[in-house]
Amino acid sequence: MTRILEAQSRILTSLGISHVILHGTQNSSQLESTATRRIDALDYSTETNEKLYQICLETATSALGAPPNLWHIHNPTLGKNAAFPELLRQIADSLTPLLLQTHDFAEDGRPQNLTNLQLETYPVAPQIHYATLNNRDAQHLKAANITNASVLPPPIEIQPTQRKPIERTAQSRPLLLYPVRGIRRKNLGEAVLMTALTGHSIAVTLAPRNPEWIPQYEKWIALSKQLDLPIEFAVVDRITPDELANTNLTGENENQNNQLTSDYSTWLAHSTHILSTSVAEGFGLAFLEPIGHQIPMLGRNLAEITQDFPDIHENNLYQALLIPKSWLDQEQLKTTLLTQWQRTLTLYQQPLDKQSPHTLWEHISSHPAHPDHYDFAQLPENFQEIVIRHITEHPQDRDHILALSNKNNQPPVPFAEWIASALCLPSPKVEQIKAWSPQEHANQLIEIYHALLGTQASPPEWRSYRDLLPHKLAPEHFRVLHSSPQDLI
Repeated sequence: MTRILEAQSRILTSLGISHVILHGTQNSSQLESTATRRIDALDYSTETNEKLYQICLETATSALGAPPNLWHIHNPTLGKNAAFPELLRQIADSLTPLLLQTHDFAEDGRPQNLTNLQLETYPVAPQIHYATLNNRDAQHLKAANITNASVLPPPIEIQPTQRKPIERTAQSRPLLLYPVRGIRRKNLGEAVLMTALTGHSIAVTLAPRNPEWIPQYEKWIALSKQLDLPIEFAVVDRITPDELANTNLTGENENQNNQLTSDYSTWLAHSTHILSTSVAEGFGLAFLEPIGHQIPMLGRNLAEITQDFPDIHENNLYQALLIPKSWLDQEQLKTTLLTQWQRTLTLYQQPLDKQSPHTLWEHISSHPAHPDHYDFAQLPENFQEIVIRHITEHPQDRDHILALSNKNNQPPVPFAEWIASALCLPSPKVEQIKAWSPQEHANQLIEIYHALLGTQASPPEWRSYRDLLPHKLAPEHFRVLHSSPQDLI
């Protein structure tokens, strides 16, 4: 979100539009713009604050020289700050044009945030517009009768990485960089599985910050070390690419005594590919940003995200990693998943109807084309570990794990065969992401601003977060790795 704020600030500055960013982050270095003012009460908090609107209004007026004629709020209904519902109500009641840019939703895998929301969550009025990162979320809002919504994808800058010639021996492995924090929905177990199947080196850039995700993250580290797998975690500013690859990655024109650094730019420069195994994203940065760096990417497809750019990645994504059902205890798996599903509904205070457990289990247990297999990403972590241990103890079974191609009507193939082909593909051309350029983002943003400023204002109506839950919590959308950690069940 910070990068989007920065990009939008640069756009407004280039157009001569007076603006100020009000933020609560304690790390002010994250925001480069000089048009910033810090308000502590805007940071994550469980405290209510009825004076926050007045504080924001006075701060903005002081910075701008006049009261703002438009408010643009990021993640207003995420539920990370208990003061935001009242702030949003007072801004909406002021009838000032309001753009609400939603990156994430409390209704989507964050039930603990609902305590910081009010039932009247979403204001609706002609002078209020919602901007989402993807078409899926825009459609969910419209289905909840929040009709003034459109897609405003984040800008992607074309910054080709200075790829350095790499000296590699015949025994050298590809080096796949997974540029994420290691939280649960990033599906780190699938990255561990890849190294066990192929022996390719994988580097996960950052550790999770939230203590909720650390225990499972540390379990993946321990398992990888126990099985001696070539995957490292939290590599940025800790180890260098050549330490992981166990080979000389120094540019052939450089002094061989020079040591590689461990910063992110060095990892980008020396990685052969970008990897993504995530099961849930708000936008397709993982799929589009590598193109801006001109680094090939591969990994798991997220159809509800990549449907917004269907022609860019055709052969370097898989729909599923198919695991033989016979390797796992089906009744134990069913009990675990349905317990987690019921817990999720309970946390959201939603009833469990008679049909939803059956619908959920059918969705997970019966792959439409391959009923004798599970998709690895649908498995809780303890079952993923069973699969990983199975193929390390029985390497002759590796070819029983199949990659289902992203292309229609293609039969699944052994994962080793699929990745060997995907590794040979070049990065798509940068021209393919021009629709997400900063200039295009600027055009869309200013168009929304102008439309709001030209609208006849009226008092807002309100929609509840409960109106959105049926769309976010449909059984076919459930991902166990996008729910609370299993050890909380």
